[in-house]
Amino acid sequence: MTDRPFVLDDLHRVVTPTETAISPDGTVVVFVRSEIVAGKATTSLWAVSRDSQARRLTAGPADSAPRFSPDGTSIAFLRKVGDSAQLHLIPLAGGEAETLTTAASLPLGAGAPVWSPDGNAIAFAAVISRSDSADPNAPIVTDRLGYKVDGAGWLGTFRRHLHTVDLETKAVRRLTDGDWNADVPSWSPDGTALAFTANLEPDSDLNLTFSAYRILVDDLSVPPQRLGHATGVQGSTLWHPQGDSVVAIGTPEVRVGTADLIRLSVPGPTETPVDVTLTAHLDRNVMPGAPGYPGGTPALSNTRDEIVFCLRDRGWTHLYAADIETGTSRSLVANPNEVVSALSVARDARVASVIVTTQQSFGEVALVDLDSGAVTTLTKFTAEALPEVTLFAAEEREFTISDGRTVHGWLLSAPETDGAAPLLLDIHGGPHNAWTGVADTYHPAHQVLAAQGWRILTLNPRGSDGYGADFMYAVNGAWGTSDQADFLEPIDALVAEGLVDGDRLAITGYSYGGYSTCHLTSQTDRFAAAVAGGLICDFNAMAGVCDFGPHLASLATGTTVPENSAGLLAASPLAAVKNVVTPTLILHGKSDERCPLGQAEAWFAALRQQHVPTRLVAYPGASHGFLVNGSISHRIDYSTRLIEWVKRYTSAKLPKTGLANASAGADAWKRSLDVLCERYGVTGAQFGILTLDSSGKEITRTTVASGVINADTGVEVSTDSLFQIGSITKVWTAMLVMQLVDEGLLDLDATVRSILPDFALQDEETAARITVRALLNHRNGIDGDLFIDKGRGDDVVERYVEGLRDFRQVHPLEDGFAYSNSAYVLAARIVEVLRGGIWDDILKERIIDPLGLAHTLTLTGDTPRYSVAAGHTGNSVVMPVWPITRSMGPAGCITASIGDLLTFAELGLLEGQSVDGVRIVSEKSAAAMRTPEIDISELFPDKSGWGLGWFHETWSGEEIFGHDGSTIGQHAYLRIFPRHNVAIALLTSGGKADGLYRDLFTEAAAALVGLEPPQALAPNPASVESIPDSVLGKYSSGGIAIEFRRGESADEAVITVIGDVIPNPEEDETAPKKPAAVATLVPSQIPGTWTTRQPGAAGWTTVRPHRDGVYVGFRFLPRVNA
Repeated sequence: MTDRPFVLDDLHRVVTPTETAISPDGTVVVFVRSEIVAGKATTSLWAVSRDSQARRLTAGPADSAPRFSPDGTSIAFLRKVGDSAQLHLIPLAGGEAETLTTAASLPLGAGAPVWSPDGNAIAFAAVISRSDSADPNAPIVTDRLGYKVDGAGWLGTFRRHLHTVDLETKAVRRLTDGDWNADVPSWSPDGTALAFTANLEPDSDLNLTFSAYRILVDDLSVPPQRLGHATGVQGSTLWHPQGDSVVAIGTPEVRVGTADLIRLSVPGPTETPVDVTLTAHLDRNVMPGAPGYPGGTPALSNTRDEIVFCLRDRGWTHLYAADIETGTSRSLVANPNEVVSALSVARDARVASVIVTTQQSFGEVALVDLDSGAVTTLTKFTAEALPEVTLFAAEEREFTISDGRTVHGWLLSAPETDGAAPLLLDIHGGPHNAWTGVADTYHPAHQVLAAQGWRILTLNPRGSDGYGADFMYAVNGAWGTSDQADFLEPIDALVAEGLVDGDRLAITGYSYGGYSTCHLTSQTDRFAAAVAGGLICDFNAMAGVCDFGPHLASLATGTTVPENSAGLLAASPLAAVKNVVTPTLILHGKSDERCPLGQAEAWFAALRQQHVPTRLVAYPGASHGFLVNGSISHRIDYSTRLIEWVKRYTSAKLPKTGLANASAGADAWKRSLDVLCERYGVTGAQFGILTLDSSGKEITRTTVASGVINADTGVEVSTDSLFQIGSITKVWTAMLVMQLVDEGLLDLDATVRSILPDFALQDEETAARITVRALLNHRNGIDGDLFIDKGRGDDVVERYVEGLRDFRQVHPLEDGFAYSNSAYVLAARIVEVLRGGIWDDILKERIIDPLGLAHTLTLTGDTPRYSVAAGHTGNSVVMPVWPITRSMGPAGCITASIGDLLTFAELGLLEGQSVDGVRIVSEKSAAAMRTPEIDISELFPDKSGWGLGWFHETWSGEEIFGHDGSTIGQHAYLRIFPRHNVAIALLTSGGKADGLYRDLFTEAAAALVGLEPPQALAPNPASVESIPDSVLGKYSSGGIAIEFRRGESADEAVITVIGDVIPNPEEDETAPKKPAAVATLVPSQIPGTWTTRQPGAAGWTTVRPHRDGVYVGFRFLPRVNA
């Protein structure tokens, strides 16, 4: 199987273990298997051993927290039942799970099970309500801080307390109560007591104190007894084998910093216990494990004289053992670029189970020999789930900062990446967390961007965990300022090494990383793009609304609101937001209580007021930790938007204006298309957006569809359906001509007659002088509106050109502008003669097939293989004829899907070649095609010029190019924004398509490139200007005749169709038709130009007298002499 890089959709296939439990004898490991099933995260229990493959124990879909019974025959675990998790029991040998607790006794669910030594009971912490009221709308009253928690919201009367369940009777017994919270319990060796940590102190909400306590299980009249003196310990505790002390994780006093193993004694009748810090000499953080903070619960080895625990060093979580008396420590698993988590230690064997994550795996279950530290891997989840995927490995780097500090980190890139590449700096949260350099599913954008030629820099600046207490504390009280150089100077070094393009720098981060993104972009303009996730920008506001806001604000700035609110604001990024110029995408959980959404809203509002390109995306129901444990759809969306934004704004050639298309995915554009189709009565439509970076690589390709392809059948439009693109076909024909120029087979300034000796027009002098160039730029003057049906044979183009001898000029050669379909059929005949083939085949061979356009055709005989849109009238009646005549094919007969049209648009964005490197025309020819050959801005308010195929428009002062097309009941629109590397396209059937185009392209251009379309022609209600007497009279071309006359209340145009676009075999094509309409002429906002609204249109058509004729739209009709 061919190797390929990781893509975001692979997140649906990733399988990871998240927890382990090892049997007492060390032979079997039960683990939690996490995966995505039908778009939802599911967890189930599995068992594995050295001698057997993993086997399923439970079906899930929400099973967790497995714990072996003391005799090793069964496993207690949590299973979500309804809205709450309840305790269950299952035999190791397999079978049905037995329910231990229910919502009847524990409506809010149970906590992780802890077996009693004798196996007769299970202890756990569970959330209970301390109120008898069941009214969900009852007022919530609080007298203390800590009244809400991220992920849970407002707590009200909910508190977490200790319980037991009797295995025989299933009786649940609550052991503690009070206005405080108890953490996970642990049984004393004799089974008579439970130890736990809790915030019992009266002011624990102010000072965050947590201490260890003991209760007697069979004598609840004795209140919880304090163990030791430490006030900064949380989480689980571990009993000394003698039962006279417990070991807890934390600090002697409350502080944010390195946590140790601390032995806390049970107080005796006379002596004062002394706390013993066992791991202080290691100067590293003991890791109990938490989402985003890998580690494991400390446990005694089978000899009962050592504690096995996890410890973070240089960002990695490793496995250690320490003497329970002296703290003497040794490393067990401490390899670079490996992370150990989910620790479980066998009671009766020298072995532990863990999960090991590496640069090649998202996590595998493994056994660790507690004597040698040897690791035996039992699973191959990543290799089996993604056998064809190669994960890129990050390179370790160290950078010496100017003040002498060393900053450790990783630089990720694909092996083939060479030279100065765009860089994404990603800043971790915390700030006391750390990058590890190993594979993780929380930041999949790293792998995706690396595959696209980026380098990703992840640094552990001062404040990060794993480098000692001094390093960790160095950021406290000085967020942003103390570590600023730790980010900027490594970038300078990489630029100096030639590895990074200093003009293509992007920055992102989440939580503290989001804060740092805001801070750094307020201090420097060197970043071209920024993505701030879960951010903080205002410590003053944060202090009052964060779930532990006063403490976080104090940690960040060294002060509090009562002490120095002005200082808090001064230390906030919001105080310097006026300096920000970096386009910033803001991604935030809507239910975030850690860094509340208001922080994101404040930053967004400030940037928007300064006209800095910005966008705010809020994820409904998402808490602060949603990148770790949120929905898969949110996580993929987050990374998708991040990738699109940084690629968009780091494209060197792109101006930093407008908003990036990361704002709206396919769903949003689908909604817009649906709404506008209904508004304008459009029967069916497709809409597409293509964005490329400055190197020509695709950023996004979005296609959406709406409505039906046929109102009679009701078949829905898909993105693979085909629509007629009409006159956009002319650009394809022009490219066939330019290919001849590239090959030296044709000179644009050669006369047509030099190639087609028999070519003739009604005007012999023009026929002799007309050039190929004049055909493409519409300056030839050939009457262009005779849609003459020459049948379906392969010679239709040749026969049509023969018929041109009867065509008259509507203006002298190269002395005016008149849109000419006929000229493009003539150009196609030149291609046929020089190539020795027919236009349809040549187009397929030289454009359609090289570009891989599987949904593009020109011949009606090919349509049965596709879903093809019928043409419709304005009120969704199917048109009686589907295509225009084949003889007019080179001017407007291509039928294509929106995706194929976007692929063709790549040629306009990439100077004649596709994203895949397929060159269709040379750069010189591509440039010539889009260079205006004539200025038509005085004639048409929304057009500035016309080149060799493309027309030009001015959007907000910026030149863009494109083409439109109209056929029988269908309309097509394509616009290319070269400075932004963006193309947008629309294909429609029926209704007022021009209104749909105008509204949808206005919305898209504003979002994608920050531009507005040129002002459309519109009536001027204040004007009473009449058509001059000299203009009154008759005008005609081969296809249409108009008589201007005075009406009773306004000037009128009597419009007569002469050559119908719809061929009618029963009528002479040149026979006069009945008047199609009498249209009222209305003065426009442009002096000397009138306008009329045609049936089935939302907009207005130009009527502009010019010389001895009149423009109706792009068509020039000369005066008919009486």
